[in-house]
Amino acid sequence: MLAISEDDNVHTRRACIFRSLCAYLNEDHEKLVKEYLDTDLEVDSNMEETVMGVYVILKDGALPDDDPHDIGVLIEGVEVLTCLGNIALACALLFGLIYCLDLSYPAELKCTF
Repeated sequence: MLAISEDDNVHTRRACIFRSLCAYLNEDHEKLVKEYLDTDLEVDSNMEETVMGVYVILKDGALPDDDPHDIGVLIEGVEVLTCLGNIALACALLFGLIYCLDLSYPAELKCTF
């Protein structure tokens, strides 16, 4: 929640709300939104292991109010959507894809979904 005190815009607030919702429901927010650095060598292998979620690739050395390098949606380890503007949009599109493709919700996020 430190991000809100440093960057008070609507996109930051929405991202914090999604993370807070997971915490309130006693679930790990890292299961829904995963953050990676653009210099991390294991990003691709970690993303391939992800069943379903939102990824955020941050620029190395960036400040909290800087825009991320990329935000997207992963389903079964495949980047389904890329270059999304913010985390809230990515989560909304993930919910829509789950509904449209008639996918099962992840068991570790059963309360969030």
